[in-house]
Amino acid sequence: MIFVDTNVFVIDLRYRRDPDYPANRRFLDDLAARGNGVTGLINLLEICGILSFNLSPHRLRELFHNFGQQYRLLIVPGASAQAGPPSFPAGDLLDKMSAKMASKDAEIALLVERFVPGAQAFVTWNKKHFVGKVPCPVLTPAEYMARPPLSLIKDVESDYRTRRKKGIMRRRAVPPKR
Repeated sequence: MIFVDTNVFVIDLRYRRDPDYPANRRFLDDLAARGNGVTGLINLLEICGILSFNLSPHRLRELFHNFGQQYRLLIVPGASAQAGPPSFPAGDLLDKMSAKMASKDAEIALLVERFVPGAQAFVTWNKKHFVGKVPCPVLTPAEYMARPPLSLIKDVESDYRTRRKKGIMRRRAVPPKR
């Protein structure tokens, strides 16, 4: 599964003149075609909050209820008007925040850990907010589209770790001193 952060959807829904819009749109089209996208209820509510200034109450509820179908993705832990966002112990949030994360980013990182533990990638335009803080590679939509297949990345990373453990990493040739 590919976890998608709030800002990717906000660019698609609100900022069509953004210079990143074409790469963003290609990524979302690819994600919909593959059907392996996921986002959090926290993210969906954040999107609704951002867009609430420009939508009628009816259109806002329509966005909420149709979002998963519109983007062909899963919303975790679920998206119904009766569902609430997951709550996390304050200690867990503080642990994340002590790694220099904003409160909402800490909630999203915990959501990924708890509800999407096997995520293949976390896709966001705010890459620096999540690198090293979620249990999967963090990529921008443009990087995701330019990458080799994720299975190949895992094979290369696995091969690298194996070779390093066995001590058979190739050393760079050092040119002789003159």
